[in-house]
Amino acid sequence: MKGEKARYLAGSVLVMVETLHKNGIVFRDLKLENIMVESHTGRLKLVDFGFSKLIKDSRTFTKCGSPAYMAPEIIMISEGSKTGYSYECDVWAWGVVLCELIGGYNPFSSGTDSDVQMTYANILSLTVNWPKNLPFIIRQLLTRIFVREPLHRLTIKDIKAHSYF
Repeated sequence: MKGEKARYLAGSVLVMVETLHKNGIVFRDLKLENIMVESHTGRLKLVDFGFSKLIKDSRTFTKCGSPAYMAPEIIMISEGSKTGYSYECDVWAWGVVLCELIGGYNPFSSGTDSDVQMTYANILSLTVNWPKNLPFIIRQLLTRIFVREPLHRLTIKDIKAHSYF
């Protein structure tokens, strides 16, 4: 998908995630399958809040979500973890969704649903399979989102101020 339509969809999803975060909710399962388009208005809706969690100003410690969209900090969660993770995981997943919208496929997927460990390895090593048709401005944005350290990742405010929008 290209142009204004992709920008509208990506921006709409970003605003929905921002609204959740402002209300203390981390979504934790952002993916194309959980974004629905209302047929008569074209408005987007998030669905499947099964992994969502109210965290307010704290952190969460549960390993959950869809493997190809998981941020490194979720993959690295272990029993007894003291660091946990927060809203930044949704920014990572939004980046994956943007890449899929414009490039046509998930940049971390191993190609087969059964090879979750290879997908995790790609995410943890930041091995990104960049779509060839991905415009430079999108790749530039995503390289600042696909950052292993969550505190160094772009924030939603940063993304909204990016020249793509």
